[in-house]
Amino acid sequence: MLLELAIKTNSTRQKIIVTNDQLKVYLTSLPIDNRANEELIEYLAEITELPKKMIRIKQGSKSRKKLVEITGMEKAEFQERLCHL
Repeated sequence: MLLELAIKTNSTRQKIIVTNDQLKVYLTSLPIDNRANEELIEYLAEITELPKKMIRIKQGSKSRKKLVEITGMEKAEFQERLCHL
């Protein structure tokens, strides 16, 4: 499954907000030394209950807009988990 994400760093807490057809992910880390990307993968692994190795940033590793690939989960199941956050 591929997800298009808009990332906001240096937030007070982690959260995901669905706006229109876009997911906005708020992270507490700063985008220095790949910390925000690592936090994004850890946060998505926590939400999906999948190992971190099943989640990878396919495009946009140095951008606020990212294309993330999650292996082992369908989009409907991911959306259901978002509803329970």
